[in-house]
Amino acid sequence: MITKFINREREIDFLESKYHDPSPQVIILYGRRRVGKSSLIQQFMKNKRSIYYLASRTVHDLQISDFIDTIKRELNDEQILDLRKNWEVIFKHLAISQNRIVIAIDEIPY
Repeated sequence: MITKFINREREIDFLESKYHDPSPQVIILYGRRRVGKSSLIQQFMKNKRSIYYLASRTVHDLQISDFIDTIKRELNDEQILDLRKNWEVIFKHLAISQNRIVIAIDEIPY
């Protein structure tokens, strides 16, 4: 099924402006369920070096392992496998990248 992405130009423009800002950005999207937040994120991330991770209700160690697997797959980053399973170490590794990376963690409360 082909679907059109419509009526989100303002939000996409905002995200694009933050993406092109030279300083690091943290943007939190929140709102009611089923209004298209995940679709908005995925549309914005098209054609960008990015990681989209959908968190799930699971134990801490498995959550980190799944995130590391996502990084390896999405960025083709073999070095990530050698890191300790620690959120801070993982994000520091991503932060030293020479290229801008969009990291989206969906369902972050999990």
